Amino acid sequence: MDWSVEKNGGVLLRATVSEEFLSWLLPQVDDSVVTQMDPYGDALLERSQQERWLRVLEGLRAAAEARMRAQHGARTRLPRDPQLQERILGELVARELEKEPRWRELSELQALLELALESGARVHALGD
Repeated sequence: MDWSVEKNGGVLLRATVSEEFLSWLLPQVDDSVVTQMDPYGDALLERSQQERWLRVLEGLRAAAEARMRAQHGARTRLPRDPQLQERILGELVARELEKEPRWRELSELQALLELALESGARVHALGD
């Protein structure tokens, strides 16, 4: 599924959302706007739909980061300084999540939606 941010007849940004990503994403979400997305159909996301998609992705990101942070905090010996702990945990979590293909797609889709909302552009999702 190809998503594009379009404004004034031009494409500002384009991203491909894989079927694997949607298969992973949809079972975790209970927002009807997101779960009703047909990966084989075309859709135009209005501003309210863009906002809902972005909230879902931000929630998944926050949950994944918190889970990884807790795992690393429990199994990694960290310095006592809270600021240093936070920096080290942040780097460990970022490194580990960047290895995940789904995480990259989530980040790309999140950036695409943020750009669309900030610029007042339309988002077209073209099915496979």
